[in-house]
Amino acid sequence: MKILVVEFFLAGLGGPIGKLPASLVREARAMLQTLLDSLALDPNLRVRTLLHPDADLRLSWQIDVTWAISHPLVELKSQLCRTDFFWPVAPETDGHLQAMVKVARQYGVETFAPEERILELARDKWQTYEHLQLAEVPTPRTVLPGSDLPGAGPWVVKPRDGVGSQGVRLIRAREEVPATGNLILQEYCPGTDISQALVGGQVGVWYLPPCLQILEGKGSFEYLGGETPLDAGRSRRAERLSRKVATSLGRFSGWMGLDMVLGSDPDGADDRVIEINPRLTTSFVGLNRLALEPLGPAAVRHALGYEGNRPEFGTSLVRFSAMGETGGKLSQEMKERET
Repeated sequence: MKILVVEFFLAGLGGPIGKLPASLVREARAMLQTLLDSLALDPNLRVRTLLHPDADLRLSWQIDVTWAISHPLVELKSQLCRTDFFWPVAPETDGHLQAMVKVARQYGVETFAPEERILELARDKWQTYEHLQLAEVPTPRTVLPGSDLPGAGPWVVKPRDGVGSQGVRLIRAREEVPATGNLILQEYCPGTDISQALVGGQVGVWYLPPCLQILEGKGSFEYLGGETPLDAGRSRRAERLSRKVATSLGRFSGWMGLDMVLGSDPDGADDRVIEINPRLTTSFVGLNRLALEPLGPAAVRHALGYEGNRPEFGTSLVRFSAMGETGGKLSQEMKERET
C-alpha cells in the first residue's frame, strides 16, 4: 500500500520554515521523523513524503521524497493522485488541517483524520468548551473576554484558534486580563499535565497509554517533552476522561490527542479535559519508543479495520523531549527542568 505522510510546516505549506516559531518547527521535526521511521519498518507499506529542502530530516532509503521547492500545494495534489492512504500532520489553526483533509477526500484518498464536524469543533476552543459542557465532560470554567471571570484566579488566556503553547499565558491580576480579542479565558486548574492519544477506526477507538507532559512553567506553557507510562491509578483516570470525550464525539477516524489535568483527588473529582487535538501530537515520540513493535503501521491497520493484535507496550519509563530525543539523549533544557 502506498502511504503519503505530509507535515504542514515541513512541506513548506506554512511559509518559509526559517520564519516559523522555533517550538513549532522542533515539534514538527520530532513527530515527522519518528512517524516516517516507524512506518518505513513495515515492508507492506511504500512510504512517501513531501518536504521542503529546509526541513532538515534524516530519512532512510526506504522513504520516497518529493521536494516542494516552489509550489508545495501543487506538489501535494500531484502526490495525492498517486497514493492509497494519506496521513496529514497539520495544525487545526486557520483551517489548515481541514483544508488538507478536504483536498485529499475530494481526490477520493483514504485519509487518516477525524471527520469534518470534529475538525471544525476542535479548531475553536470556545466551541470545544461548549461541547464538553453540554456532554458533561469535566473541563475548566471558560468565558469570553468582557465576561465575568471564572473564579478568583489565576486564569489562563489563549487564542480561540491556536495551536500548542502559542499565545497561551498565565495571568494572576485582574487588571491584566484582556477585555477584547479572539481569546478565551479559563480558570487555572493545578495538577499533573497529561496527554492521551486515541486512534479511531472501523473497529472502534484504541486508547493508548497516557503520557505526562513536561511544561516550561513560571507562567509559560511551552512544551518540553514528556514521559510514559504512568502509574496505574493515573492511567485509569486519564482513560476514563478520554472515554467520556470519545463518547461525546461519536464515531471518528484518525489520530486524536487530548490534553488534560489530573488534580490532587485520587478519585479524579478535580480532573479536567483541557483541549481536543484532532491530529498527531508529539507524544507519538514516546509512545512509539514504548511500543514493542512500530506504532505507525499499527495505527494504520487499526484505522483500516485490519484484523490482528494491537502492539503491547513496555513497562520501563520512557522520557522524551519535544525535539524527539529519548532516554539519555534528552536535551539539557529538559534535564534542567526535570531537576
